[in-house]
Amino acid sequence: MTEDPQVREIRRRAFWRRNGGRFLGFGLVIAIGVTGAVLYRTGHLNGLAPDGIGGSTPTSSTPKVNLTTPFLGTEAGLWADGAAGITLPETGKLGKYSAEQVRAFAEQVRKVLITARLDRRVIVEGKTEHVFALMAPEAQEQYDEHREKEKLPVDGGSFLYTRIAPGYPLLEVEPKVKGELKVFLDGRGRLTASTNYVMAYAFKPDQPEKITDPHELIAIQRREAEWFLEDNKQIRKSQHGLWWGEKFNGYDYLMSCPASEKELLAPTFRENQQRRTNGPEPTAKHDRKHYFDPNSPVGDEDGCKK
Repeated sequence: MTEDPQVREIRRRAFWRRNGGRFLGFGLVIAIGVTGAVLYRTGHLNGLAPDGIGGSTPTSSTPKVNLTTPFLGTEAGLWADGAAGITLPETGKLGKYSAEQVRAFAEQVRKVLITARLDRRVIVEGKTEHVFALMAPEAQEQYDEHREKEKLPVDGGSFLYTRIAPGYPLLEVEPKVKGELKVFLDGRGRLTASTNYVMAYAFKPDQPEKITDPHELIAIQRREAEWFLEDNKQIRKSQHGLWWGEKFNGYDYLMSCPASEKELLAPTFRENQQRRTNGPEPTAKHDRKHYFDPNSPVGDEDGCKK
């Protein structure tokens, strides 16, 4: 079965190399770039329009969607709102760490996710210092050095946080969230967390009366990541704290390709409205539910390539 919306699958990998207790840097996500995929649809597909609406331009000025409940009619409609979707796992003692220490670590990872993916100071205003304030003291310095070396835009997105594309205001509703946070010890005995979430963001359309499908209002990000607690007494204290780990994978879906290529997130309604009459469009490899499922495999399709 095929489906028509866009999907960007971004294989992310960030790793720290250690030598003599010093971090040497990381060959990270953005340096590696997009090795996954995007499927980008700008027109319509015969027989695949939602609810039999088709690709015709609406003649009524009555909105086809409810902007106060924009997720209604989408696969994310019943998901938890915002931070309520990021829950803590049941924790106990792990290795040398007490149950209280394990829970505190899990709470810190949760706080980073909420700040990096849901806090509008970060995702809209670009005040990413709020993310780094929750991590090891040297985290921002190390990340900034990498960004400068790779000539990455300061106002772009990152494997660490979401950035909404300028000119695409979010609706006054919380993003929908589905996924899981797990805590365990890595091979070196460090407290480690794996996070795997799909988040759906709802945007304010320019012309609500022209929206025929609630999926045009939303954009999806799926991000898998690992985090670890550095507390090795043999390294300087400024490196103690929360760090990102070796695993970063994910994809964007139902998003604008031009924005996604800049590591920014935006919906598709402008492209869709401009190109309703375009010819045959690419199709995704899977049905829509696949991309809303945090347990689906990350593939290798790229529909933003022409």
